[in-house]
Amino acid sequence: MFERERSGNWLEAIDGILKKMSLRIQASREEYERKTGVVESVYPQILDRWEKGIGYRVVDSGGDGQKYSVHRIIEGNTGSNQSFTLNWVDGVCECGVWQMHGIPCMHGMAYFRWRNDWTLQQVVEQFVEKCHTYDYEQKLYSGSFVPVCMDMLQPDQTTLPPDVEGKRMAGRPKTVRLRLRSRYSHRPEKSPIVCSRCHQRGHNARTCQRRAALAKNTGNADTAQNSNSVL
Repeated sequence: MFERERSGNWLEAIDGILKKMSLRIQASREEYERKTGVVESVYPQILDRWEKGIGYRVVDSGGDGQKYSVHRIIEGNTGSNQSFTLNWVDGVCECGVWQMHGIPCMHGMAYFRWRNDWTLQQVVEQFVEKCHTYDYEQKLYSGSFVPVCMDMLQPDQTTLPPDVEGKRMAGRPKTVRLRLRSRYSHRPEKSPIVCSRCHQRGHNARTCQRRAALAKNTGNADTAQNSNSVL
């Protein structure tokens, strides 16, 4: 986005960045001005927790109708129990996910599903933090930057350009920003990363879920081949 600004002087770079940010804020404002409810990128996470809230056992542990213990037996050989206590009124769970993200965790979703009188839409409207809604997005982009006219600037004999001597790293500066993969965690089909093994978007060959299966199959084939050669 700022590739051209990287090659200019510091004053032109700042001016170019401000102009591009103003255009981007305007585009985002126009995109979100007619939308309501929860942000589109957050809703799949809410729906996933709602679906995973099945199969829990809910027990009233406080006697006041606010605190409940949520249990679930872990599948496997251990057969151990996981138990978390939550307060659905305050939006607090011992797992820490609810209060950290502002979205009910799986245990909170299990409680709402256990009650049978809460719909997903009601949970979203009442228990998802407002920072995940388009109303807050609209407030976020309500302001903008005011670009400065470069021709009107006059040297004041005080402001000096940044001292970059001795601070520049060795090698050519990178022109492509390293993007966080979490940005595409709920929309892997839009990720620029393509796996060279399964040719799916959203991950690479190192993190491919099929890697272990392919390695296991390859190991079994090699073992069988060695056994045949010994026989």
